[in-house]
Amino acid sequence: MPKLIISHADGSLTQYEIGNEAVIVGSDPSAQISVQGTGVAPRHVQITPDGNGGYLVCDLGESDGTLINRHPIETQTHYQLVAQTRIQIGVLEAVFLEDEVQEEAPAAKSLTSTRSSTNSSAVTNSSPAFPLLKPKREILASLAYLIGSLSLLVSLALAAKTLGLIAL
Repeated sequence: MPKLIISHADGSLTQYEIGNEAVIVGSDPSAQISVQGTGVAPRHVQITPDGNGGYLVCDLGESDGTLINRHPIETQTHYQLVAQTRIQIGVLEAVFLEDEVQEEAPAAKSLTSTRSSTNSSAVTNSSPAFPLLKPKREILASLAYLIGSLSLLVSLALAAKTLGLIAL
């Protein structure tokens, strides 16, 4: 069953199973997936089955916007979700998984609510989801940061050895 894993500001993860009904994600306690965080609207996004075994996401227009794979999306427009799609909801990041098991995430919270969405006027056109690709400059920047950090650690270890603080 597809899942939505939400990464909270404190670093914790919460995993939710997405069923065959529309699901509202937002800060409203009555939302099927109720989450708290800066910039999260009461009814932020809706995830809906597309009728072909896939799922769509739609920004409901109550917020400052939503990002899919770091790209802003238009409100009231449906976007196809694919495995590993990242959805930025305020300060929270969610990852959509299709029939995959996320080992480090906590057990899934089942969404068996009988509530149905009240947003029947949602736009029905769909656009392809953005591919999940990191720009080369981002990868190179991360690599440079890691090399710099490793260099610093080696330098600190050598200095500590020279001062007799540690034995290597």
